[in-house]
Parts: sequence; structure tokens; C-alpha cells
Amino acid sequence: MGSIRFNISKDNLIILNLTVYSKTLESSLTMSAVLDTGAVRSIIPPKIASNLGYDISEPKEMMEFSGVYGSGWSKVISVSKVEAIGESVDDMDIVLHQLAPDITADAILGLDFLRNFDTTISYSKGIIETKPIHHNQRTPENHFILGVS
Repeated sequence: MGSIRFNISKDNLIILNLTVYSKTLESSLTMSAVLDTGAVRSIIPPKIASNLGYDISEPKEMMEFSGVYGSGWSKVISVSKVEAIGESVDDMDIVLHQLAPDITADAILGLDFLRNFDTTISYSKGIIETKPIHHNQRTPENHFILGVS
């Protein structure tokens, strides 16, 4: 079970650390990320993926998106491991996009990470807790059960 304390940013966002690993798991980069329960996919800057040795010239797919963090077409790659909130997810698809300069973080942690866990966010205590969901307990990918919105 993972657990972290958080503070609300001046923009009323939950900012936490997100670590992305290289293909070989020999190196990693940790960055600040907005926890966004409304984002279907997590986002990291293309430069971070390149610095970790991922070939971003041949993405797994292209994805059109629009939202608070920008809009347009972005590359999607598969990264070997992502860690946040004291938990990790292996072989996770992630969107490559540079966030707008007025966003107070480098990346977005979205539902693609969170749906692997039962997640509790306590604003009064400033704590996020996660408990892994076993594969046979997961909801279908197009249905999410969230404790917060």
C-alpha cells in the first residue's frame, strides 16, 4: 500500500513526484506531476523520454487530445516503469507533450496509472493512499470507479 502527504499548490492542484525509468531500468528521472483524475492518460515532456533513451521518432501510436494542458496530436510510447504515490506500473503507455509554461509541474499523472489501484484522497489530512487492485478485480478500461472527482 502506497501513501504520500501532499500540499495543494497555489493553483489548487495536487503536485507529486513522478519517476519514469529507462528501457533497461538502469536510469530514471523524477519530475513534478499534477495528479489529474480527469486525464485519461499520463503525460511527460518528449525531452524527458529522449533523455531516458526512448526512441520518440517511432511512437507506438499518435493520439489527438484537447484539454486544460493543450490540444493537438501527440506521440504515445510505452515506458518500462512509472512510479508515483509509493506504487509502480510496468510497461505503461504514456503521452509525450510539453505542458504550457503556466502549469506548475512537468507532467500529468492520469487515470492510466490510477486505475491500477484503489485510491483514497483525503484533503483534510493531506494524504493520498493507494492499494493495488488484483488483475481479476479491475473494472473494464472504459469504466472507472473513483473516490474523488
